[in-house]
Amino acid sequence: PGPLRAALAQTLVPRGRTGDGTVLALGWHVRPADPRTPTLHWHNGATDGTRGFVALTYERRCAVAVLCAGGGDRWGPQGTPGELEALGLALLRRAVRAMPEGDAAT
Repeated sequence: PGPLRAALAQTLVPRGRTGDGTVLALGWHVRPADPRTPTLHWHNGATDGTRGFVALTYERRCAVAVLCAGGGDRWGPQGTPGELEALGLALLRRAVRAMPEGDAAT
């Protein structure tokens, strides 16, 4: 525990919503918890033919990053996943389900 950890934790706090209702934190899109999945924080981006997607669940201490070269242009509407994002979210959900409860937050 230290000042950096506290500062990073603040980046995950929801700060507002977009016009379509997407919840935003500092640099993260936030998908609130549902019965199958804890709260998810995610971010995506692209440049010069490459794409990336990062998602994490702080409560379960689990994260996934998906990087793609030449991944095409199949983006979902703002706040919804495209193909790369859907893959990343599926991988994260699978990893979270596979984690024993005792490993969640240490």
